[in-house]
Amino acid sequence: IQVGSLNGNTSSTIEGGMVDAANRILAYEIGASNANATFNGIIKNFGTVTLAPLNIYKKGTGSWTLTGASTYNPGLFNVDAGTVIMNGSLSGTAVPVTVASGDTLSGNGNIAGATTINGTLEGKLNFGSSLGLAGVTNIVVNGFNSGEYDMINVTGGITNGGTLNVTVNAANPEVGASIKLINAGSYSGTFATTNLPANYHFDPSN
Repeated sequence: IQVGSLNGNTSSTIEGGMVDAANRILAYEIGASNANATFNGIIKNFGTVTLAPLNIYKKGTGSWTLTGASTYNPGLFNVDAGTVIMNGSLSGTAVPVTVASGDTLSGNGNIAGATTINGTLEGKLNFGSSLGLAGVTNIVVNGFNSGEYDMINVTGGITNGGTLNVTVNAANPEVGASIKLINAGSYSGTFATTNLPANYHFDPSN
């Protein structure tokens, strides 16, 4: 099912469900018109019967900003093209999130399901499960006090990989000062490339 109406600001509900739901999958493609859009509503399953998987696919070159508290579960959320700005939440633990190569996930919201980034990750996102980094991770530091820099929070384990870019837009702190940019339950893997300003060091395991 292709949903082409989400080209401007919307605050309705994307709701999916059907009789004999366990044997069907509902799929929604969002953004094929390549426009930027903001969705202020929620994505949820219909009713209380056995729930069909609800699969969301971001298409097109535009950005899709989500600000609502979406509750659908199970299903998936794929960023196949363009950018998703997650300023709301996806609370379904059985909703894995995958970002394709060349595409972007950013924002300051919460994602409960396991997440794999083959494209670009930016912002101050919180992940309730695992996070796999295989593309580009961009972190911006505008200052060294809490709230002045991007921090990625991962309840489960993080697997580092791909490229890490850290941009510092602040005066240098005192020698030996440190901030935590990635906060995870456990750490594995290494970044193939790490780009930081001169005289800065990144510890991928702490």
